[in-house]
Amino acid sequence: MMMVKVCGMTNVADARAAADAGADAVGFIFAESPRKIGSEEARRISIALPENVLKVGVFVNAPPEEVLRVAAEAGLDMAQLHGDETPETVAAVRAGGLPVMKAVRVRNAEALAGVERFDADLLLLDAYSEEARGGTGKRFDWGVAKSLKGRGNIVVSGGLAPENVREAIDFFEPYGVDASSSLEDAPGKKNEESVRRFIVAAKG
Repeated sequence: MMMVKVCGMTNVADARAAADAGADAVGFIFAESPRKIGSEEARRISIALPENVLKVGVFVNAPPEEVLRVAAEAGLDMAQLHGDETPETVAAVRAGGLPVMKAVRVRNAEALAGVERFDADLLLLDAYSEEARGGTGKRFDWGVAKSLKGRGNIVVSGGLAPENVREAIDFFEPYGVDASSSLEDAPGKKNEESVRRFIVAAKG
């Protein structure tokens, strides 16, 4: 079964709508972003969701101790490390008892060199942008990452929408898919119908 994550949650209504539509995971952003929220608000959303929905916190270059503290405060199940974290940072977060999804921004083939160094639970492929680390709505060149096709721990992100998510799944045969900005009416405000269509298409 395809794991579907809807990222950039900022309120209970959107998160519950995603869960009701079949989302397996929701993401909370604790780094600089128009969708940034605090740990208290994330916790309020977390406790309003079914236990089987993974609560994922997105961090950028935060120290492991901060990641683990926020995770405890917000009730997170996993950390998504979306910066230039080292394999040692990934290991430290996991040693603290928190699974890790390590993001790799696919600028070119060189960006994928050394991904094996990361002993992460999941590997998220996202588009590269000078302006932001995720949530850009941009798609990367899938062909650049074709060597990772079929790996059991890959999550594909970057410009995915109801219209193209099935194509991404057919290409990568990934563990999961992730979307945020393409499912919004405005930053931090999800479009319930787009979310539903994305999840239906992904689980096809």
